[in-house]
Amino acid sequence: MNCAKLRTGLALSAVAVLLLGAACNHPPSIPEVSGRPAVRPGDTIVLSAVSSDQEDNLISYLFSWGDESDEVWSSDSPSGVPVLVGHAYAESGAYAVSARARDEKGAESDWSAAESLRVGVFAPGKPARPKGPTQCERGGSYAWTTSAASPYEESLFIQFDWGDTVGDWAGPVKSESTRIELHSYYTFGSYAVRARSRDRDGLLSEWSDSLNVNVGDTSNQAPEIAQGPDGPSSIYVDGAYSYAVIVTDADGDSVSARFDWSDSVISDWTGWHASGETIASSHVWSDTGTFEVMAQARDPKLATSDWTVPLSVHVQPRPDLPSVPDGPTFCLRDTAYTYKSIATDRFGDSVSLRFDWGDGDTSDWSPFVASGETVAMDHVWSQAGQYEVRAQARDSELRMTEWSGGLAVEVILHRGPDTPAAPDGPAYGKEDSIYNFTAYATHPDSLPVAIRFDWGDGDTSDWSAFVGSGESVSMSHAWTAARTYSVRAQAKDTGELMSGWSAAHNIAIGLVDTLSIWRYQINSVAGQGNYSSPAIGSDGTIYVGSQDDYLYAANPDGTLKWRYLTGGVVRSSPAVAPDGTIYFGSYDNRLYALNPSGTLKWSYVTGGNVSSSPAIAADGTIIFGSSDNHIYALNADSTLRWSWATG
Repeated sequence: MNCAKLRTGLALSAVAVLLLGAACNHPPSIPEVSGRPAVRPGDTIVLSAVSSDQEDNLISYLFSWGDESDEVWSSDSPSGVPVLVGHAYAESGAYAVSARARDEKGAESDWSAAESLRVGVFAPGKPARPKGPTQCERGGSYAWTTSAASPYEESLFIQFDWGDTVGDWAGPVKSESTRIELHSYYTFGSYAVRARSRDRDGLLSEWSDSLNVNVGDTSNQAPEIAQGPDGPSSIYVDGAYSYAVIVTDADGDSVSARFDWSDSVISDWTGWHASGETIASSHVWSDTGTFEVMAQARDPKLATSDWTVPLSVHVQPRPDLPSVPDGPTFCLRDTAYTYKSIATDRFGDSVSLRFDWGDGDTSDWSPFVASGETVAMDHVWSQAGQYEVRAQARDSELRMTEWSGGLAVEVILHRGPDTPAAPDGPAYGKEDSIYNFTAYATHPDSLPVAIRFDWGDGDTSDWSAFVGSGESVSMSHAWTAARTYSVRAQAKDTGELMSGWSAAHNIAIGLVDTLSIWRYQINSVAGQGNYSSPAIGSDGTIYVGSQDDYLYAANPDGTLKWRYLTGGVVRSSPAVAPDGTIYFGSYDNRLYALNPSGTLKWSYVTGGNVSSSPAIAADGTIIFGSSDNHIYALNADSTLRWSWATG
């Protein structure tokens, strides 16, 4: 037998078994995460995670806490056995928590669905409305129950308000567990029983809804079932409507009534009325539909009747109340003005509007438009006075709203604006340049005004937009010929009445200077000219010396780039080397070399003023003269190459 071949075959078989086992391994199931829904900042919340593995491999768990904390795998645990993991949050907020599982062979599940976790300080939930008897005899002992939920699922303390006294705190009671309390009443009357809860930190819940408890005399007879209710059976949504009942008491006691409007609203008890009187109350329904209106009566001993037979009330839709009309509030007599309003219909029905102009005239109904569209109409008042404009809407079924709120409008006699003052603007200018002028006008009735300008060259501007009386209007103009022009202004009001033309403002337009694109003023010494000629760098920068001891560098658009101060006047014309270095002389006996940024590269001192303009040789040698009767040749690093005396 060939032992080497046998050993090789066995080894390959073992590898195949291992690979087959790895290929057949399944990841654990997605974990199920459970635990409390809330925790206080700094407290540790413990959540449970459980997953199962088809091969019964050991499982570890990784939690994502949603707060950017480090995620650490738990230790291994058996398949299907829940694992508890704790975590503390430093900050309040809402966090999404999820987990995934991994078996001992490294196969991982997907992340579980995110569980919402609230971190913060939360008061307990409002307890449930107490349950128990609503009719009690004086002196009897009766039991009432309630329950409350803690956002942290902790135990709570419960307190009852009996209407005649407030009880002690009872508990602790597990979250959402029922608490039973006993109480006795010793005085006839009606009592509102309610409860509240408190957690370990002393945070209080809201009071619960009240349970009405009547403590009465068993010999007293309750009022008879009321007659009615009577009132309209077909009404419109959002309107207030009144309903009435007649209540009789067999003992002749005074009576009160309340109404169940069938839209989850029960009215308060009315005031006391004599037996047999009519008792009325009103209500507004905000939804359409059919509602069953009922009434109930009681006497001063709080004995109550049964509810009446219901009255069916059909609440129909209609458009919402239109908006208060929008339009001018100051108007001229015998002039047309436009007013707008909008009405919407919650059911999407088309709407039509009309206007009450406040002068005895009501407009026709507009054509129907889509809900929410603007409707505009014009009106002319023939008399001066104060008026109120209102709007009304209807739908396609001709169901009408009430009138909207009113817009106060003052109608006055038609007087034109005052003549504007002379325009304000420059007195001098040049051809084809734009200049701005301003004018204003007042109106004796404070109406808005518009302004236009006569530019004196045969051109008159358009009217400006309307502005308030006394507000300024600005416009611009350019003249094409050199001479003096008279600029005037005129005003008009919203009724198209115009003022006269204002007094003129004269502007003298001169010829354009065509000899220069731009000028830059350097500070030459008074009475002395400038001797330096400009040099231009490869980037377009212009360099020139000045009698004020500076070398100036100007941008191609004429703006200052930089300037460099020497110890004397600069009559030398600068020279620019291929590397951008600027060379020039000064009356402080120096030749200067500046960088293109305007900083000093070096300077060379001679025995006299350097008014000579330097020359740059092909090899970079800088050659210049000085009033010390020498010609100098310098290398680009400022070292002397040679000098020659001129005698």
